[in-house]
Order: sequence, then C-alpha cells, then structure tokens
Amino acid sequence: LGIAALIAFLLVLVILFLYKKLHGAKRSRKNLETAYNQLESDATARERKESEDRIARDIQLAMSPRELSPHKHLTIAATPLSEQNTDSGLYELAMTGPDQLLFCIADASSNSDVHASLATALVKAQFRSLLCVENDPQRIISAINEAMAPNKFAPVTLFVGLLDLAIGKLRFSNAGHLSPLIAGSR
Repeated sequence: LGIAALIAFLLVLVILFLYKKLHGAKRSRKNLETAYNQLESDATARERKESEDRIARDIQLAMSPRELSPHKHLTIAATPLSEQNTDSGLYELAMTGPDQLLFCIADASSNSDVHASLATALVKAQFRSLLCVENDPQRIISAINEAMAPNKFAPVTLFVGLLDLAIGKLRFSNAGHLSPLIAGSR
C-alpha cells in the first residue's frame, strides 16, 4: 500500500504539474495574441496617420500661390516652418490694380490634417472667386465666413489685407489670425 500510495501521489503531482504548464501556455498564448493584435492596431493607426499626412501635404502643395510678376515696390517670400509639418496654413495674393495687392493668410485646425487642408483650400477658392467683385478686406472675410459657416469645416483663422504699394498703406481685416510680420526698410 505504501508504494502504491507514493506512485499515486507522484502521478497526481505530475498531472498537476502538466495541467499548470498547459494552463500557463494557454495564458501565454492569449497574452501573445493580445500583444500581437495591439501591435497590428498601432501599425494600422500609424499607417493611416502617415497616409493622411501625405494627402494633406499634397493638398497644401497644390494650393501654393502662383508667382506674381515682379513689382518695383514688392518682394514676397514664404517659408514653411518645417518640412515635416503638414501645416494647414495658406497665403494667397493677387494684384487688383497697378499698385494694389490683395492678399489673405489663413490657417485651420482640426484633429485631421486632411480636414484642415480641405478647409483652407475652400477658403482659398472663396478668396479667388471674390477677387473679381470685391477688394474690401472686411467684406471679403464676411463673405468667406457666410460661405463656410453653414458647413462643419475645421475652424479657420483669416487675415485679409489690401496693400497700396505706391503709398505703403495697408487696409486689413483680421478674423482671429496672428498678425503677419511686415518687414521693410522703413
């Protein structure tokens, strides 16, 4: 009876040991599956963000202002703050007379760079369409606001100015945008 009890006891220990190993392996497999699924989800989110950044950058590049013919009183330069920054800002300008420069500076903010870029693209389209009929900065901002307000676009800040290059007078209207930096020899 003593040997049989010892063998039965050892057999129970072996069975318990194997059960714990098997249960631990199942738990490890489940933990590994969870970690793999999280890694896959993170990779998908990162790829989606990188794709959105590329699309937003393409929209911004497509909206770059066209070149103005040289003017004796004017030099215009713009530089993105970072090549990596998608930046949803834009500027647009047009000569509305021999010495009249009408321009806008806009920026949008959104959780999505694509939405922000599309909002600034719509502002640019509105501004371009108003050039033919309006040159008052306040009325331009009001018209753009009326066109954008009914829709659920990203919030946009906007600065519109009319610069008389002959006398250096600037008429402007600002809708929440940081004031532009004006540099010159005066």
